[in-house]
Amino acid sequence: MEKITLTHTLYGAGEQVSLSDTVIRVRFADGTERSFVYPDAFLKFLTYTDDARERAVRALLDERREAAEEEARRAAQRRADSLKAARTERLRLAAEKKRAASRARRPAAAKSEA
Repeated sequence: MEKITLTHTLYGAGEQVSLSDTVIRVRFADGTERSFVYPDAFLKFLTYTDDARERAVRALLDERREAAEEEARRAAQRRADSLKAARTERLRLAAEKKRAASRARRPAAAKSEA
């Protein structure tokens, strides 16, 4: 198995022991093993010593950031659409209430002619 080395900002040099979709486990020079959230730990704490691996994890982080930004934009648009629909409904109900009040104020003779 290929030795994959990396550096942690606090713990120093280490070797990747395992990697899953969500967790990276690293053994450091003092023998301790620590688990980190993958790939999030590479935002601030971990750096691969191999440039190709580092570029790959950065690309993954960029993809996740872009996807999160897009989802935030869609959520904001849904909120704006919902607020617009609620405002339109309030205006419709207010107009309907006004029409009903206007009809109630008309004299009885005018009502029968209508």
